[in-house]
Amino acid sequence: MSREYQATAAAESGAGPVADYQFRVWITKTTQYLNNADLLQVPSPPHITVPPFCDEAAPVLPPYVGYNQGHGDEILKHVTQGNYQVETTEWKYPWRREAQAILAFLYLGPASIARNMDFLKKEGITMLLVVRDSVSAAQGLYNGQKAADELGIPSIFINVTNNQDLIRAFPVAIEKINQHLEEEFLKQGGLHKPQNQVPGKPNTWGKILVFCESGNERSPAVVAAYLMAMYHIDLIAAIQYIQQRRFCVSIFLVISISVT
Repeated sequence: MSREYQATAAAESGAGPVADYQFRVWITKTTQYLNNADLLQVPSPPHITVPPFCDEAAPVLPPYVGYNQGHGDEILKHVTQGNYQVETTEWKYPWRREAQAILAFLYLGPASIARNMDFLKKEGITMLLVVRDSVSAAQGLYNGQKAADELGIPSIFINVTNNQDLIRAFPVAIEKINQHLEEEFLKQGGLHKPQNQVPGKPNTWGKILVFCESGNERSPAVVAAYLMAMYHIDLIAAIQYIQQRRFCVSIFLVISISVT
């Protein structure tokens, strides 16, 4: 705070010597607080930018090697497929308002797309999974419940207050996704051809839309955790894989994610 500003502010107060002295004390204490504010709180972690995958060949996920190690594991081998090569296209800025298929059965996008009935019907979405902060949850925002009720599909809520809550929620979100895929697999006749299958596209038994307010922070963190848990790839590879389809993601988690 400059001396010129202090002098001007004191002169404009026009309340005499006592008020002028009190004002100067307030200015001094405020300046000291502002100068030391960074020492009164935990510093924010640095933002680490993950560069996009730059190889000419598109990244290919390894085969699924097992997550549950028990009941339903054979089903997941079929529905998650593995060796899945993501379709890479040149990114266009308006696409941030849409949802992209990160996997044949796992879509990622903003909360607005969860209200787009035409999109949900066209893509055959069978479950909505929203990742939102506790304040939005208390206000009933970004839940997709109206669309889910109209389509007759489940809507799952992952409510968090901070990044640590989000990390703790990863196993829950993964289990919800896999449980839904297993249920849809059995509902549609198991190994038989899935219902409403699009010719020329990978078989899918159920499709999940994972979303948050922007589709760029919490929800891609969940999708990254899913890729890491199901295909045993590291965090950087998971983020780069997601960026191939949704370039605008910005995961501000400076952590080493471990999902067991």
